[in-house]
Amino acid sequence: SQVLYTLVEAVGEERDVNVNIRKSDGTLERNVLLHPIKLYLSTQSGRQYLLCYHSVLEKIVFVRIDNIEDAEIKEKNSASGAYKEESEKLRSHLWGVALGKGDSLERVEMTIHISDDEEFIYKRLQREKRCGAVERTDKNTCRFTAEVYDAMEMVPWIRTFFGRIKDFYCSEPKVAERLREDMRK
Repeated sequence: SQVLYTLVEAVGEERDVNVNIRKSDGTLERNVLLHPIKLYLSTQSGRQYLLCYHSVLEKIVFVRIDNIEDAEIKEKNSASGAYKEESEKLRSHLWGVALGKGDSLERVEMTIHISDDEEFIYKRLQREKRCGAVERTDKNTCRFTAEVYDAMEMVPWIRTFFGRIKDFYCSEPKVAERLREDMRK
C-alpha cells in the first residue's frame, strides 16, 4: 500500500521514483530510476501496474506494482512531457497491460451481426472498445477494427460476441486459432 501511495503521488506531481524491483527469477534490481506515467489495473488478473519510463532499459514499460519492494520520490522529471507524448502513442494501441513484442502491432477485424431488436450490441461495442473503431456497414452489421500490441488480451472480450460474429481476422494466427478452438468447445 505504501509503494502504491508513493507511486500515485509521483504520478500526480510528475516526479521520478527510485525503486528496487523483484524480477521473475527472484533477483533484485536495485536503485532503478523510473519516470512514472500512469497506473493501470489489469481487468484479467486484478493486478496493478505502473506504466513508466525505465531508465536502465531506456524504454517505456509496465512494471507490476507488487514486484516493487520500495519506492522513494526523487526530483521533478524535466522530461516527463516527452514520456507522456510517447506513452500516448503507445496507449492508443493498448487493450490491457501487455505490450507483446512492443515493436509491431497485431490487427484484429471482427464483423458482427445485429438483429433488429439488438441495437444495444452496437452501443456496447462503441462503449467497451478500449481502442480501435466501430463502423456500421448496414442496418444489421457492424465492423470492429483495431491494431493492438497484444491481441491475445482481447480474447475474453471477443468471446462475449460468439453467436454474432460473422467474420473474424487477426494477423496473429495464434489468436484466431484460440478463438476457433473456444468456439468448438
